[in-house]
Amino acid sequence: MSNAHKRVRVCIRVRPPVGKTNGVVSSTGPGVVVDDREQTISVVTNAASGTGTCFHFDQVLSSQTNQAGVYQNAASEIVESVLSGYNGTIMAYGQTGAGKTFTMSGGKRQFEDRGVIARSISSIFQQIHRDSEHSYVVRVSYMEVYNENLYDLLNFTEPNSHGAPGMANNNNHREELVVQENEKGQTFIRGLTRPVVKTEEDALDMLFQGETNRTIAEHCLNASSTRSHCLFTIYIEKKRAVDDEMMEQSNNSVTTFSKLHLVDLAGSERMKKTHVTGVMLKEASHINKSLTFLEQVVIALGDKKRQHIPYRQTPLTNILKDSLGGNCRTMLIACVWPEDNHNDQTLATLKFATRMMRVKTSAMINVAQQGGQGGPASAETQVMLQKYLQEIKRLREELAIHDTLAGRSFVEYDVKSIRSTASRSLYRNQVKEYLRDEHCVPEIVNLEQTRQFFSVFREVCLENQATLDQTSSSNGISPPAVPLSITTPSKTTESRMVKQFRAMRAGSLPLIKSPESQDKRIHGNQPETPEEDHDDKPERTILPPLRPFSAGEGRKQAPTAPVQDQRSEKELFEAFKQQESPRPESLLDLDVAKQNLRQAKAQFANLGLDINRLKLDIDGLTLKLQEARQVPIEGTPADTSDTSSSGTDFLVLQLKDAKKQYRERFESFQEKKAEVKYLLKIKDQMLDKVTRDFEVWKLEHEQRGW
Repeated sequence: MSNAHKRVRVCIRVRPPVGKTNGVVSSTGPGVVVDDREQTISVVTNAASGTGTCFHFDQVLSSQTNQAGVYQNAASEIVESVLSGYNGTIMAYGQTGAGKTFTMSGGKRQFEDRGVIARSISSIFQQIHRDSEHSYVVRVSYMEVYNENLYDLLNFTEPNSHGAPGMANNNNHREELVVQENEKGQTFIRGLTRPVVKTEEDALDMLFQGETNRTIAEHCLNASSTRSHCLFTIYIEKKRAVDDEMMEQSNNSVTTFSKLHLVDLAGSERMKKTHVTGVMLKEASHINKSLTFLEQVVIALGDKKRQHIPYRQTPLTNILKDSLGGNCRTMLIACVWPEDNHNDQTLATLKFATRMMRVKTSAMINVAQQGGQGGPASAETQVMLQKYLQEIKRLREELAIHDTLAGRSFVEYDVKSIRSTASRSLYRNQVKEYLRDEHCVPEIVNLEQTRQFFSVFREVCLENQATLDQTSSSNGISPPAVPLSITTPSKTTESRMVKQFRAMRAGSLPLIKSPESQDKRIHGNQPETPEEDHDDKPERTILPPLRPFSAGEGRKQAPTAPVQDQRSEKELFEAFKQQESPRPESLLDLDVAKQNLRQAKAQFANLGLDINRLKLDIDGLTLKLQEARQVPIEGTPADTSDTSSSGTDFLVLQLKDAKKQYRERFESFQEKKAEVKYLLKIKDQMLDKVTRDFEVWKLEHEQRGW
């Protein structure tokens, strides 16, 4: 692939001004002036005249720009290019407290405050789901550079890596992380954990668990200052879905590799402003040192006469070698504080961003061609292969045209998709609907789908027979020799769904499996029975464990302790919650997280009720339409036929409108489902923080002797 020499793009984000920051009163005059139309930002150096130093960048986002706007303007293009096979890097830089971590990781209260990392994960998996022509393997890693040492945030075998407060420090058996280069000169981290994630939820679990292990501290400019540089990376392997069968025969497969670095750099600090001492002073020294070396590398890359680039001066610059001057498309998000008492740091940030715009990278699509025993395929084989691929594409287009003329849309012909777990789950729901109601006949679209229907039908019958045998044996009754007959449920579907969603309003989260397509086979889209989530009960007093929950892991009760110990722990925790001067911020965040979660669950339940109501309407209209289209009885007057035709047309219009509403509600339902899951993770993270704050508070009181 040809190299694309492009410079690093730079986006400036201005933090919203605040009246107070942890007791430090901000200045009254604005420190910067933003021109959205010209994409310029000026640092006011003369308050009397309002003039100052002006800078021009690719994007300048004012303080009114929300998280969605930041992602759309600064990150979406890089994320899309990664799915095409390019390496990408999105890096946040700026002074401490300027909003870097909020930009990358997001806020902890609202779903709309999701950061660049969470939105990138969501966008990647949405596009993967829409791409039926390729298969993907996605991996993630999460590491931090703390005091010039590398630590794996996803290695849960060792709870802690650098002796953070409240955590054990035991890294005797920990594999050391080392920055190395491959034969192409590209950097990689030896020993870094890279688990495979199959869904967006799995990737978010890794993100939240890694963030729990990050090193943070509080000083006068930032209540949650990150004390390390953090790097969340998404690795993507992509190849054509037809390669599995065709390319195995030709002993030749083409795989595209790409990675997306999402970097949250620690903020530069002026010690005379932060007033840090002890351990935090040492951390600040290492942070400023690594950022200084990073700036030296950027200056060297911008100088065409320089022959040597000092990448190896620090682990940070060594890790970012490809992002700064190699095979990568890079975006820098420079965060600034728009108040005039931070003008010195703002000027330093904007000057660094200007230097970054002089850096050029050589991005190229990463393709690996693997040959079989006979070596790389011959030119003739390649020509035949491309011919077959074009023929397959043409036949698929003809099938799509045929289905459109026949009044069908979104028909799936790919064998792997038809045999997938999601499709079989959809077929199972359709079979169960047919067993309950003979009018709900599944639509047959191709031969492979019919085979899967037979397979699923057999599984359902065997499961019913096994259930009957088990029930009969438990009651002491011999099982009948005939198969289990299908009976109509005594309760209607509507009453059952109403009960389910009433249960959701009581605090449960339904785990609903979405269909492969929102437009077809409506009968299989019923939500499953919700599972209860007991975390929102106000009477809960057992604190969560320090270790974050892994994906799919259920809640575990704390080990049974003597009654006396439990009462004392309760009393201590109640005393901790009753603090008023000041009340712990983690408790306030937890209350807000619970409130937002309750609201999202209520909206989620209402959308579910709307979906099931529309589902019943569609079933009823479909049945009426089938009855209206039956052949009229002999002797019926001719004018009655015209009336019947107009009635049929009206039913068709009603059915189309109901299906349209169903698709719209289902899209909103899926979005709200993602919001509920995200807020659940936020609440778990806040519970973990409350636990840690409580342990620190209890230790302090024990040392003071209560």
